Amino acid sequence: MSSKLSGTSLIKSLSRGLSAKAATKQAVTTGQLHIEKSRTGATVVSFDNNEPVSRVGVFLKAGSRYATAPGLAFVMRQVASAGLSAQQRTGLNMVRTAHNLGATRSLDVGREVACYSMASNRDFVDEILSILTTVTSNTDYLHYEYPTETESSRIKAALKLSPLERALDMVFKAAYRAQPMGNTLYCPDYSANSISTYQVNDYIRATHGSSGLVIVGSGMEHDVLFEAAAGMGVEDGGVVGGAAAPTYNGGDLRQDNGGNSTTVAIMGKGAKYGSAEAAALQVAAQLLGSNTNTAVSYGCSPLSVLARAATNSAVNGVNFSFSDNGLFGFTVEGNAANVPKAVSSLVSAVKNMSVGDKDVAAAKAAVITGLLQADYVGNRVQDIGTQLLLTGEYSGAADAVKAVEAVTPAAVNKAVATAFSGKLSLAAVGNVQDVPYADTL
Repeated sequence: MSSKLSGTSLIKSLSRGLSAKAATKQAVTTGQLHIEKSRTGATVVSFDNNEPVSRVGVFLKAGSRYATAPGLAFVMRQVASAGLSAQQRTGLNMVRTAHNLGATRSLDVGREVACYSMASNRDFVDEILSILTTVTSNTDYLHYEYPTETESSRIKAALKLSPLERALDMVFKAAYRAQPMGNTLYCPDYSANSISTYQVNDYIRATHGSSGLVIVGSGMEHDVLFEAAAGMGVEDGGVVGGAAAPTYNGGDLRQDNGGNSTTVAIMGKGAKYGSAEAAALQVAAQLLGSNTNTAVSYGCSPLSVLARAATNSAVNGVNFSFSDNGLFGFTVEGNAANVPKAVSSLVSAVKNMSVGDKDVAAAKAAVITGLLQADYVGNRVQDIGTQLLLTGEYSGAADAVKAVEAVTPAAVNKAVATAFSGKLSLAAVGNVQDVPYADTL
C-alpha cells in the first residue's frame, strides 16, 4: 500500500463535487442516486445495484476534531458499539437481533466523520433500520453499564497500537499542536476510564442532531429508507457547523520506548481533498514508495533514491486530505541504527525530488488501479455519505480518475516542493535517541 488513504478515501481526496448535489426541497435522481431531504432535515440517499445484501450508513460530524475532551470520540465509539442498553430497547436485544439476522454492525470514528453502519440480507432491512434508529438517537447510556471491567479490557485492547499507528496519530499533534485537528484518534491512558457515560451522552446530544445526518442505503426501496430516516438522530440535537480551518504549525513529538527499532513519520502541509493539489500529492505519495528497501532495484526513479537512502528500512508515502487541510510526507520503519541517517537522507531527497513523465505515468496508473478496485458497494456507501456530509456534493470514481489523469510532472514537483518548503512535523516512536529534530532537517 503506497498511501495511508484507503480506496474510498482516495475517491474523496481526489474528486470534485460535480456529479450530484443534495436536494433541498424535493427528491432528485441523478444517475443511480436518489437524493432527498427528510422532514427532519437529514439528507437521504439510496441506490440499488441488485445485490442480495442491503447496507446502510448514517454519517455525522462527530470525529475527534470535534471532541470536547481528549479521547471522548474514541470512548463514544467504544460505548455505542459495545451492545449497551438504550432507552427504547436493551443492548442484549439489539445484539441478539443482529446475531440472529446474520447482520453486521459497526461505528467508525475518524478525525471528522463518524459513521454508524449495518448490513444484512435484503429480507431484514426493517430490522437493521430499527437498530440504527435506536443507536443514533440514544442519549441515555447508563452509568452502571460503563465502564465495567469488561469494557475497560476492551478499551485497553483497542489502545494497543502498532508503532506506525502511534506515530501517524502523534504527527497530527506535532503539526497542529493544541488545535482540535491535533486531537488524538484514540484515548490517552489517563482518561480511558475517567470519561463517563454522562459526557458521552452530552457529546451525542451536541453532535447527533437529526438535521445534520446523511443517511445512505443500498439494496432497498428508497421510500423504506426515507421513512426510517425520520426517526434517526437526536430530535432538536446539536449539529456541528463549519469548523475553523486549523493553522499548520509543525514541530516534534516523540515517544521513547527504547529497543532496537524506530518508526518515524515526517509530514509537511498538504492539501484539502477535492483540490488539484490533493491529486498531485496522491500521485507523489505513490512515487515515494511502498515498503521500499534495497532488496529491489528501481533504476533512477525516486523509489531508487529513497531505497538506497533507507538501508534496511521500510518507506511509505503518505497523503492525508481533509475538508479544509491535509498532511503529506512519508514514514520510515527500521533498525534504530539506520533510521536516523535514513530520515535525513530521505528528507533531502524529497526536497530535491524532480520527477519526469515516465515515473509520473507509472504512479498515476497505480493510483487509478487502486481507485477502480475500491469502487464497490460497501466503499461507495462510505464515499457518498462522507462527501455529502462535508461538501454537500458527490462525485464518484470516474471523476477521481479524471483528476489523477490530469496530473502532470510539473504539478507533482510543485506540490511536493510546496509541502516540504516550510516547517516539517515529525513524530517518532521506539528508540528515538538519535532521530533528528524537524528544525534540523
